[in-house]
Amino acid sequence: MDNQMSKLRQKIEVARKEMERLWDLKKRTDPEVLRAAAKVDKLLNEYRKLLEQNAEK
Repeated sequence: MDNQMSKLRQKIEVARKEMERLWDLKKRTDPEVLRAAAKVDKLLNEYRKLLEQNAEK
């Protein structure tokens, strides 16, 4: 589970950096920026679920 969480943290960091890059290049409401933000949200939700699963053990 720790390896899975570590990989997910890395994915979150990469997605967050890409979102920030797009944020700086485009309008805040640009569809590409919004897709990147949605991807970060999805990854963060997955991470939260893993944390909850670990807490239940």
